[in-house]
Amino acid sequence: MSKTVSTRLQNKIYEKLLNKCNEKGVTVNEFLKECIDLRFENSELKLKPVEEKLSAKDLATILGIKMD
Repeated sequence: MSKTVSTRLQNKIYEKLLNKCNEKGVTVNEFLKECIDLRFENSELKLKPVEEKLSAKDLATILGIKMD
């Protein structure tokens, strides 16, 4: 069984994510699933407490996207 996850992203982050997906020739969902799978399989996540918001920079780091 699988579950669906959704989130809101700032336009700037979404554009970078979309560009990365286009470079790789994959959909946003495929790319995010691969990122999540890799993080859980290959390294321990360093999650912030639930009370703290994840910054755009933190999200970009998790997704492997360079921020300007």
